[in-house]
Amino acid sequence: MTYDPIQPFASEGVHRLLEVLNPHGRLSGRVFYPRQFKDISSRIQDSQPIHDWFIGTLEALSDVGSCQVEEDMACFIELEWNQSNLTYVNFHVVISRPQSIGDYSCDPSRTNVLVYFRMDYSRKILGQFFTHPLPHIHIHTHDAPRFHLESMTTGNLVVDFLDFIYRNYYFPQWKDWAKRVCRKRVKLSDGEDRFDRIVEAYKDGKFVELSTDHSEYIRLAKEALREWKDAQFSLRVEQEACSLLSY
Repeated sequence: MTYDPIQPFASEGVHRLLEVLNPHGRLSGRVFYPRQFKDISSRIQDSQPIHDWFIGTLEALSDVGSCQVEEDMACFIELEWNQSNLTYVNFHVVISRPQSIGDYSCDPSRTNVLVYFRMDYSRKILGQFFTHPLPHIHIHTHDAPRFHLESMTTGNLVVDFLDFIYRNYYFPQWKDWAKRVCRKRVKLSDGEDRFDRIVEAYKDGKFVELSTDHSEYIRLAKEALREWKDAQFSLRVEQEACSLLSY
């Protein structure tokens, strides 16, 4: 896989993570992030608090830093694919802010509340009729509720899930990435770079201005960001089948 010099979401950690997850020419396989996660139970029990699972998982790692994507964010992933199609994804994200992951693991008080998301996709575990969107996101250890992953139009659920996390929890980094991609790839006929104006217009709630004056730029920006994301990771879910089986 050849990477664009623009790092994914302005994050060296995401760059390293995608290096591990990309198939590198293998038609089928199974991979874990961090690699030691293979030896740790990846499934959270319904009754198990996030804190207990997280601390137990960190303690089982020989290097706590191996799971860190950002100072305050850890990822644990199990992924399987066949013929470039993803067949199974179990993707945990834990955010420990304001503490770093390392500080949280060493602090016996641990008073801050963890932010937790889990992305699940399985072609064998479909749940009750129309209860499990494919794929879906959990926000705690309990089985329900489950949420659709937004903006997944090309089946690139790994990068789209990371995109969702960075837009919501690391917006300055995400905006820096989006700005660099758009400046490189979005060209209007008048040659104007509108990125900063549009960011401010969103902030100021200028609905009419955005939907009329800036509609072409927004459309081109969404296309550019989509194309860039899809170039970073080659494995996909079967989007048409997932849409059919989801409610």
